[in-house]
Amino acid sequence: MSKVTENYQSSIQTLSKILEVPSGLLVPHLSEIYVRNYEKGQVIYYQGSEADSIYLLIEGYISREQLNENGDNYLMLNRDSTLFPINHLFEQDHYEETCTALTDALIVRIPKNLIEYLSKNNEDTFVKIFKLLRREEQVCMNRNMALMGRNAEQKVVNTLRTLCDTIGDDQGAYYEIDKVMTVTLLSSLASVSREKASHVVRDLSNKNLVLKNYQTWTISKSL
Repeated sequence: MSKVTENYQSSIQTLSKILEVPSGLLVPHLSEIYVRNYEKGQVIYYQGSEADSIYLLIEGYISREQLNENGDNYLMLNRDSTLFPINHLFEQDHYEETCTALTDALIVRIPKNLIEYLSKNNEDTFVKIFKLLRREEQVCMNRNMALMGRNAEQKVVNTLRTLCDTIGDDQGAYYEIDKVMTVTLLSSLASVSREKASHVVRDLSNKNLVLKNYQTWTISKSL
């Protein structure tokens, strides 16, 4: 079995599990479902383009950035096993964000109308989509609250805590964010200057609360 075939079959099984739909129900639609490798920095879709697909991140990390008419931006990160952008189901005709691969990524592309059809005709899928929407809503709420810190230091700390919950690997006494974090990215997420973010991270490192090893960061649960 080729690596491509193996990746495709494994990805379809993961999709079936995420959607809580029997894999047999996906078989008639396999010609519409694509599995693709994206390179780091490659755009998956642009804000304003037709929202005809929903995606499942199998491996890697992505960023999703929304810009408003005033030039303000909203940035969030996702890791593997994320279905996105599920808030575009049933109503959005165009993407309200730009999605980019932060690392090399393996992604499944599913027609939006297929997921909508499965949701309407399979109760388990409908409930799962509802739960995923609620979780994304909570993540966005936590993200917004992180940006309400009383000063730049609190914003950075709050943002790191949110990142631990959303893209970190729980290692017991600490979280690990693997191969993706930089001070520049953190400053963008926390809406503070790079200089300020660097100062805060340096202070946290001196307190053994954050350990940087290139783009892999270890963050203490005592933070």
